[in-house]
Amino acid sequence: MKLYQIFCILFIGLVFTGCSGISVRDDYDPQTDFSGLKTYDWMAPLENSGVDAINLERIKKSVNAQLKSKGLAVASENPDMRIAVQFGKKNKIQTHNTSVGVGYRRGHMSTGVATTQYEEGTLVLDFVDAKSDTLIWRGTARSNIRTLKTPEKRQKYLDTVIEKILKQFPPKNK
Repeated sequence: MKLYQIFCILFIGLVFTGCSGISVRDDYDPQTDFSGLKTYDWMAPLENSGVDAINLERIKKSVNAQLKSKGLAVASENPDMRIAVQFGKKNKIQTHNTSVGVGYRRGHMSTGVATTQYEEGTLVLDFVDAKSDTLIWRGTARSNIRTLKTPEKRQKYLDTVIEKILKQFPPKNK
């Protein structure tokens, strides 16, 4: 019985850490010369962007810090590009097949399916060429939504997510 309890505890731990990772990807226009982009400004969020005012300020703070470290600056007049933020979430279910050896020397197996429900959030950063008004770079992060109790912990988590999104910006044109 103790072996079964240990397995259940380990399995639950793996389920919750398995769906807590941050999945990041980016895409860009290969015709864009990113080396010439030095300034940016923020686009007003769309009404259905999914981002509230508090989290929008957290996102801006984190993006501004990341882009500053890459040599870019905020410029409200004549920026090279503009940044738009979108956020969405949906309910997800994750299933896992389980099997546990039970019994002493008999080799009995107990099998089943474990399910976990969680909310998945998607954060999108769109970089738009200010002159042509065309999308030149998009960074996307997906993760389960964490309930963090303090504003400081929320900011720290967003910093981690945004650092991962912007890791590949600017892309290295070939």
